[in-house]
Amino acid sequence: MKVIRRDKMPNGIDIQQEDWSMNYSFYAPKSTIAVYPISMKVCKEKNIVNGEKFRLSLDFDNEEKANECYTSLSNGTSKISDYKKFGAGYGNAILFDLIGEQI
Repeated sequence: MKVIRRDKMPNGIDIQQEDWSMNYSFYAPKSTIAVYPISMKVCKEKNIVNGEKFRLSLDFDNEEKANECYTSLSNGTSKISDYKKFGAGYGNAILFDLIGEQI
């Protein structure tokens, strides 16, 4: 995995664009956005503690869509919850529930 770029959202949440295509052929190049919000709840299933950062990844079909997401989250024109359908992996609905309406 290679980190393409990093920033902070206006609310202080860390965000980065990643390229997993060198490790996994089913990922498009530079198509993953990872955000690190603070949990508003406990999630024992995912070993997440209330008040601590956790990783939530968003996977897109291509770099262009990932770039749009990165830009809009970085400049505050969208919220993480706007991208719920792009949540990657098993249990991501649980992860979106942890951020509440704050983001």
